[in-house]
Amino acid sequence: KTKYDEEKKELSDQLSKTMKLFQEQLAHTIKMAAMLQAQRIMTGGPVSDPPHLPVMPLPQAVDEVPTPEEIREYGTYLGIDLVQDEDLLYIAEWALTAPVPEGWTVHLDAEGNEFFYNATTNRSLYEHPMDQQYRQFYLKKSAEKRAGRNTTPPLTTLRELRV
Repeated sequence: KTKYDEEKKELSDQLSKTMKLFQEQLAHTIKMAAMLQAQRIMTGGPVSDPPHLPVMPLPQAVDEVPTPEEIREYGTYLGIDLVQDEDLLYIAEWALTAPVPEGWTVHLDAEGNEFFYNATTNRSLYEHPMDQQYRQFYLKKSAEKRAGRNTTPPLTTLRELRV
């Protein structure tokens, strides 16, 4: 097989996995809506104790590598100076691929926007719970760079974020 054929098959497999996850999430959302509607009909009014929010499963099996454009866009969102600190865009890539911290779950609101919920603290966020840590990490590395220190992404740097 050629490299092109292998990449095409890999992309096709990733697309299939992503579509399967999407279909599962959609089926779960429809089921939850039907259960809520049935409860409203049976009780004759609004639900006093709504069911748990539907959880959007994270595509753990799909290792999608963000595109350079996605990394740059997320870098801008995090506040990374794309001109002076292009070498620090690895931080944006880490942020894009970061797992949800323990205790947090991913959900979709009524408009289909992704949000994060922590049942322990009853807190909801529309940005990834780790984004602020990545912003702070960028500021630290940027300051180190300006002071003339090495800013290459060693393995230990990623551990600094896992506080």
